[in-house]
Amino acid sequence: LDATNGSGLGTETSWGNPKTTQGMIDEVKQAGFNTVRVPVSWGRHTSQSGDFRFKINDEWIARVKEVVDYCYKNDMFVILNIHHDNDKAYYYPSFSYQEQSETYVKDIWTQIAAAFADYDQHLIFETLNEPRLVGTSDEWWFDVDNPSNNVRNAIAIINDLNQIAVDAIRDNGSAYNKERMIMSPGYCASMDGCRNDIFRLPTDKGGADNRIALSVHAYAPYALCLGDMNTTTYQENPMKYDIEWHFKTLYEMFASKGTAVVIGETSVSNKNNLNDRLKWV
Repeated sequence: LDATNGSGLGTETSWGNPKTTQGMIDEVKQAGFNTVRVPVSWGRHTSQSGDFRFKINDEWIARVKEVVDYCYKNDMFVILNIHHDNDKAYYYPSFSYQEQSETYVKDIWTQIAAAFADYDQHLIFETLNEPRLVGTSDEWWFDVDNPSNNVRNAIAIINDLNQIAVDAIRDNGSAYNKERMIMSPGYCASMDGCRNDIFRLPTDKGGADNRIALSVHAYAPYALCLGDMNTTTYQENPMKYDIEWHFKTLYEMFASKGTAVVIGETSVSNKNNLNDRLKWV
């Protein structure tokens, strides 16, 4: 549901994936998984209507609910988010687009919270996916000790957007939304995005303790996992250190202080190197 080509319900298959079915989710359950992350891009399915500048099309939100229900029928947990909408037409973490971004995030999460108000705690909301300055030299990497002014501003706006999302969910009023677990990322959902001196997790007025989790992505070590097709061999030194650094840092900064951490994306790409991938696992 994160694909962004085509139109209407046809966007789901616009990147070549088949339409999601109950049978697919059944297979995921039978393979041993108990959680499904359902990435959803909403922007192409919105239009101005009534109180909403970004009103979600009824058919689209019904389809999202259908896929979530496939998971619920298997007693699985679901992570539901705003995915590929980091776009100047929807939300973009710069001062030039801040007002529009705030409206977009509030509109979308107000509607999602209403649509899923009666879903129990198996449903987890993730405010944003990899929010960043798309199309700039700062998009994926920045100096964590000395971010550029553009990145510093973006992080501050991401803090703001995360807070707006959390408040919109809590303001829905349903008992489940008052206590629902909500995941929030830092800049591009990276390690540096959550360990700089500007990032802050949202405050929570829901009343329950520890219901805001850090959302982070960890393709570590990056060259083996994702970034370099020529790096195919798992080397104990330094790759094990890189993996351990990720977990140690997340534990010390967040988990040890009572904040849940969800690594929402990780993998080691298939480069015809099964034994090395197994060593990584």
